[in-house]
Amino acid sequence: MDDPALTWQAITAMALTVTVLILFIGEWLSLEGVSVLTFATLGISGIMPGNSFLMGLSSPAPWLVASLFVVGAGFLHTGIVHSLGAVIFKWSGYSSKRFLLILMIIVMVISAFINNTTVVAVFMPLTILWARQLNIAPSRLLMPLSFCAILGGTCTLIGSSTNVVIASFADVLNFAPIGMFEMSGMGIIYAFAGLIYMFIISIYFIPDRHPAAGKSANTEQKRYITELQITDESSILGKKIKETPFNKKQDTYKIFNIVRGDEVYSPPFDEIAFKPKDLILLEVPTDHIDLMQQKHGLSLKADHHLRPRDKGAEPIHLAEAVISPGATLIGKTLAHRKFRSTYHVVVLAIQRRAKVLDQGFSSIRLESGDILMISGSAQAIERLDESKDITLISNKLEEHQVRPKKAWIALAILAAFILASSLTNMPITSLSLLSAGIMVGLGCLSMEQAYQSINWKIILFLGSAISLGSALEKTGAANFLAYNAMGILEPFGTTGAVAGIYIFTVFISSLVTNNAAAAIMIPLAYGISTRMGIDPKAIIMTVLFASSAAFATPIGYQTNIFIYEPGGYRFRDFLLVGIPLNILLAIVSIFMIPHFWLLH
Repeated sequence: MDDPALTWQAITAMALTVTVLILFIGEWLSLEGVSVLTFATLGISGIMPGNSFLMGLSSPAPWLVASLFVVGAGFLHTGIVHSLGAVIFKWSGYSSKRFLLILMIIVMVISAFINNTTVVAVFMPLTILWARQLNIAPSRLLMPLSFCAILGGTCTLIGSSTNVVIASFADVLNFAPIGMFEMSGMGIIYAFAGLIYMFIISIYFIPDRHPAAGKSANTEQKRYITELQITDESSILGKKIKETPFNKKQDTYKIFNIVRGDEVYSPPFDEIAFKPKDLILLEVPTDHIDLMQQKHGLSLKADHHLRPRDKGAEPIHLAEAVISPGATLIGKTLAHRKFRSTYHVVVLAIQRRAKVLDQGFSSIRLESGDILMISGSAQAIERLDESKDITLISNKLEEHQVRPKKAWIALAILAAFILASSLTNMPITSLSLLSAGIMVGLGCLSMEQAYQSINWKIILFLGSAISLGSALEKTGAANFLAYNAMGILEPFGTTGAVAGIYIFTVFISSLVTNNAAAAIMIPLAYGISTRMGIDPKAIIMTVLFASSAAFATPIGYQTNIFIYEPGGYRFRDFLLVGIPLNILLAIVSIFMIPHFWLLH
């Protein structure tokens, strides 16, 4: 077989792929920035003629994922997910071990039919609440929640956007379409192996961690960086640090700076006596913020903008929220984004684990996973919860405004969608769009809620990833890489090819997003399968399972980023739990995929 020629178009496509990988790893551009750069480069370079560089956006995949986001939101707004909590507690008898097992199974089943990112976003605040009710650390439940959602997503075509991306290459690469339940047999075995592993690990090996340092494993002491101001009525007015609750003999509070007019004082503060309007930047437990105001006459700096000035003003509520992965707020300051005027709430404090924030939090650049303590009206907080940039993880409001009378409608729509997808030849994208439309039309959620539920950054990225994958194929870059990879894998036969592709895909997925790993690997893997005479479906399914196996780092899968900070995890927690799980699932895949897809 002749060595395929390497054209300038192929070199450009490979160079763009490497650039995209570097940008993802370095996080120098946002997700949508990388997507736009990919489209622009494909168009300007001429490697995809005419408007074909936009073919990814016109493919079914982005539309399918968008409509699945809406279907998942319908479950949230009809209260189905919230009702599951009472069911789980009833079945578990308030045993933390039984609760964990039931939660993992339910999340896994739901994630097979609703986008797993949506499932984790909905379940995360409820899981934190359930952990408190069971008197266990959130870390015991959140990592199993994320991992089981990922595993459940491998069981059906619609369980993960990654599956949809891979299926979208059927037309581009001319292989047989992937059916709704084609991967379900292998997926159930794959998920069951992960379920047993995670259940054992969660009970005996996942450490008790909290979003901030606590007094003990059973006492959650969340700590925030906030700003308190000395008022004219303060009980500590005129006193020195050693005469106040902030003295060195206690470890409840940690003062970073004292601001007096234009002067900023840093430790030690031994000889400083407090004066009116002094501003104290300190670390304080959440439940001590009210105490400092009521007992010692201190005020939150934000209070001047928040407290009702007349009897008719709306009451003020407190809530905690986490900055979502890929949020437009990342890298921006609260002041720069005009947070107060945009969301009509005020940030009272910021908690960022493992970092000391020694500046006013209004000038701190936000990061994914930062937890904000916010205050505002009930209506403002409800609106904030609908933002794709922020996810509420606890609040003192009632549960979401839900439509429980519409719950049976949402269930019926999902059931009809699944049956029609599996029993008819109708395009799954058309069925999904129809299901989303009926959800809105019958009042399971409003049009605004449907629009807000769609992660448009993901949609844009899916389109760019499909276009890039198509460029790798059409320019001959995938064929060139496959030819050279074949020289390495061919001596090991079909099992070696499956193993090599699986391991390399997992490696790429741990560095970049799972969707990017899938889009890059599919053309390459397909080329290897055709050159080695292996059934393309077997290799494509290898990429499907491997690209979702992003368990070893918190950055490879969006659900891991969601739970990283609220669970108080450290990076090594994912390494210690995720690497053995990756090894286990690799063994399962390498030996079981041949049994489901004939390799020769």
